[in-house]
Amino acid sequence: MTLTDESRSGRIIAVLAFGGMVVSMMLTLVAAVIPKLPELQVWQIVLASMVISSGTGLAYAAMPASIMAAVPPTQTGAANGLNSLMRAIGTSTASAVISTMLAAHTIEVNGAPLPSHTGLSLALVITSASAVVALVITVFLPGRRAADRQQTTEVRPAYLAATEQS
Repeated sequence: MTLTDESRSGRIIAVLAFGGMVVSMMLTLVAAVIPKLPELQVWQIVLASMVISSGTGLAYAAMPASIMAAVPPTQTGAANGLNSLMRAIGTSTASAVISTMLAAHTIEVNGAPLPSHTGLSLALVITSASAVVALVITVFLPGRRAADRQQTTEVRPAYLAATEQS
């Protein structure tokens, strides 16, 4: 049984959306639960991190496949390069925003500044909102265009095309 481009693209986007949903739901849950816990246990942090990382891994793995399905074969390298660039910019921006948020909300413990519950909760709310925005954007990702699906020309390296002409 072969998958059509539409079903393959739909499955890729579904995996991407599921990964975003796992991340956003878990971040929202953690943001809601952390302030109510009298004491946070290490196993709780590890469990939450594992679930969030699983969702992130699903989304990151599905993104290049989604890009490959949405662009013509001649533009996949540029599209994946742009994906890598945007991922790096997003990671850098997110690190700066969350670091600023945590630095703005600190408490003194034995003379050392540490992030407060408020700072951690705000950071989780910001990341949760970002994950929800990513999930909403996923719904509007394009599938493969009909004109590109009908294109059956083979992409040949320049050196092969030159040797065939001579």
